Amino acid sequence: MLPFGDLKHLYGYLRDEDRGAIAKTLGVKANTLDAWLDPLNDLRNACAHHRRIWDREFELNGKPITTEHVIDIVAMLLHALGDRGQLNILRDCVQSFPADLPNNVNAPRIAWPDV
Repeated sequence: MLPFGDLKHLYGYLRDEDRGAIAKTLGVKANTLDAWLDPLNDLRNACAHHRRIWDREFELNGKPITTEHVIDIVAMLLHALGDRGQLNILRDCVQSFPADLPNNVNAPRIAWPDV
């Protein structure tokens, strides 16, 4: 099993046709999947190392994006893979985010795909 970061680099070394074929199976263009891998890797590392993921910024093509945007990407990929069980777990986890947050923490607002 490869660490996600190594998998991301391995994907980057593939021929354009192969990256395109992988992206097509996920219902996106190759350049979209290429761009998604960095924030997904950052999200994975934040989770694995017990860092805060809410109310912070990630980067997509060198521009800041919100945690909600990264969770949207994860939800779209799970939906494309047909993994409704994991998608439901992710949705339940995000929806259980406490409603009584301090003013400086934003509750996530996710556009969930139909499952």
